[in-house]
Amino acid sequence: MDLTVFEDSMKKWVRLDTQIRLANQQLRTMRNEHDTITKSLCDFIREHKMEHRKIETADSKIEYYEKRSHSSLSYAFLEKYLADIIHDDKTIDFIIEYLKSKRETKTTYDIKRTFKKGMKKGTAKVRESSGYDSEPDG
Repeated sequence: MDLTVFEDSMKKWVRLDTQIRLANQQLRTMRNEHDTITKSLCDFIREHKMEHRKIETADSKIEYYEKRSHSSLSYAFLEKYLADIIHDDKTIDFIIEYLKSKRETKTTYDIKRTFKKGMKKGTAKVRESSGYDSEPDG
């Protein structure tokens, strides 16, 4: 890769990074609205005892269901509940440290974008110190 290709690639990277930030902002807004509507629909379904109904649309079927999720398996969680079955703090500490030491480590390389003070993340146009214009293609 020569310097010209590097500069062109960097400009494209900045442009894509801005587009990704904007799309993520839009997705975040849509997810929030989607979650709000989902909650109100689920409340309505429960209030009107419609849990077993299926709603057909042109291309899909919508049905109410109960979703269960588990909290993450954190070291604090393990430490708290190991204490229920192991009554020696040193043994618990040993187990936690052993588990931490056995985690797999994967090394990758990346670049990141840090905005200057006063510049807002995700704005449509940001001028980098390199002079690359990050205005999205439109």
